[in-house]
Amino acid sequence: MPSLQHTRRDWWHSGPTLITCGILLTIAAQFSTQFPAVTAIALIGRGVVLVLQSRARSPQQDSLILLNLVVYCILVCLAIVAESNAVLRSGDSQVQLSMLLDHSAAIVLLAGLMFRVFSQFSQPTVD
Repeated sequence: MPSLQHTRRDWWHSGPTLITCGILLTIAAQFSTQFPAVTAIALIGRGVVLVLQSRARSPQQDSLILLNLVVYCILVCLAIVAESNAVLRSGDSQVQLSMLLDHSAAIVLLAGLMFRVFSQFSQPTVD
């Protein structure tokens, strides 16, 4: 029987959990700027790719995973540029630490996801 700590770890790293957390953060970010909107997009992207990776591997599945990875990387980059541009246009002389942490967390999430995807791609498919 798996330990409770192992079960919690599996639950937290599951795709649907990450997607749900990302959606809730995105909704909360609509009401307050203190919520990490860019990280929410990265969480959703990571969750989607984890769901796709949980299925049987095939060349079509690999293409879909790569497409989703590219789309979510582009969305995160656009969100970072949009937030940074909004700060620059508002005339604030100081960037908020929360925004920098949000952008950093999103970049780390996507970098880890890229490493995971390309590690999987480097291994041969099982027919």
